[in-house]
Amino acid sequence: LVSAHIGRAMTPTKWAQLLAVSLCSVAQTCAAVSEAHGLHRVVPAWPGKPYNFACPLHTPPEVCARIGKFGELSCAEPESETEEIVTAFLLNCENCTYVDIGCNLGLFSLQAAALGAHVHCYEPTPFFADTIRFAAARRSSGQARAFEVHLAAVVTSEAPVPTNLTFRKTITTCGMGVEDLQRLGQWTVPTVTATEIVRGKKVALLKVDIDSIEGALLHEVVELIAVGQAEVETMVVELGDNRGTDATMSRRCWPAQKRGCRTMARSLRGGSVHDVWKLVHELGYDAYRVNIHMMREIYDWKGANVNGQMAPQGPHLTPLFGVRGMRKLELLSKDMPIERYPSLFRWGQSWLFTRIPLVTYARHHEYDTARIVKLNFQPPHGIHPTSRTQAILNVGIPESAARNSGGPVGATNLTSSTITAARTNV
Repeated sequence: LVSAHIGRAMTPTKWAQLLAVSLCSVAQTCAAVSEAHGLHRVVPAWPGKPYNFACPLHTPPEVCARIGKFGELSCAEPESETEEIVTAFLLNCENCTYVDIGCNLGLFSLQAAALGAHVHCYEPTPFFADTIRFAAARRSSGQARAFEVHLAAVVTSEAPVPTNLTFRKTITTCGMGVEDLQRLGQWTVPTVTATEIVRGKKVALLKVDIDSIEGALLHEVVELIAVGQAEVETMVVELGDNRGTDATMSRRCWPAQKRGCRTMARSLRGGSVHDVWKLVHELGYDAYRVNIHMMREIYDWKGANVNGQMAPQGPHLTPLFGVRGMRKLELLSKDMPIERYPSLFRWGQSWLFTRIPLVTYARHHEYDTARIVKLNFQPPHGIHPTSRTQAILNVGIPESAARNSGGPVGATNLTSSTITAARTNV
């Protein structure tokens, strides 16, 4: 290529283009240098920060334009619930670490980078990995933090550990990469274990979504956390039983158990309910079910629920709304017996595990709350008299949440019968 241009007048731009094409030929991929990718902008809900993603090389631009947009050709990606989680835990994180196992198009990795995180993205599909690298290399100067894209399949450390895995298919989000997949056919990539990814690291947020062995990977991470070999503050993992019933089935089978209605999960994608139990009861995590594939609240632009056919609210799950910008979560009660855990994991559902207290002590101006409790109402022990009208707002709040938000621990002593008595005196 260089010899073909000897003797010609070459501008710096022409030389740069020539070098790019040469490197592309050596690497047998043009994904990192070809402007054919194009960049498309996604604006997450406030207070998330905008970012650009790249279109796979052989995907029509009009298909890519559907991502994060609304209208007749809109696409459900990126999932708004996961988008809310990334913002909630990485906003202003100041060089914290985000690990994404199963990046696909890289939307959440690019979102994390825009929020200030160091990103480690693991993706086994070559054209998606190339596309993410292309977008990451073109971030603004204000987002110039470490962004590592690993073309690899993530596996467990259980022997024998394969050195390579061969694939024939991948998830083509909203039609992204369909033609690229057809051109690729079959491919083989190296493997990396979950232990190699997180051991010795301090991770602010770990996302695992590969539609296969998420539960097995979670088990490995839990064991590392338990022995102090990894520090993972928050995890969001798709654990819904692939062979289990979905949330729509749980509604059709309610309240009686009808024939063909199996409501208990067989497997947490290679993991176990004991891992969830260990996180909650031994390792100091709170567990929340994320409002994806739940068949419950579906919100319109006003924030109103438009789903009049919701599946029943699960037992031992407390609905929470508007926590850190996450519209709906369900907090798993520590009182739930482990024998009931399999009923929690419906098909395709995601779970959030975090050591960060999300529940905070509720307050409201006494001018408004004074009318719901008589002035002679005597609050339980531990509640200061000036907080008597606030006490009703914090029935059943977890003691740890009350401590961490500066609320009186005595707020947890409130019982439903105490509040009922207070209400009857209004």
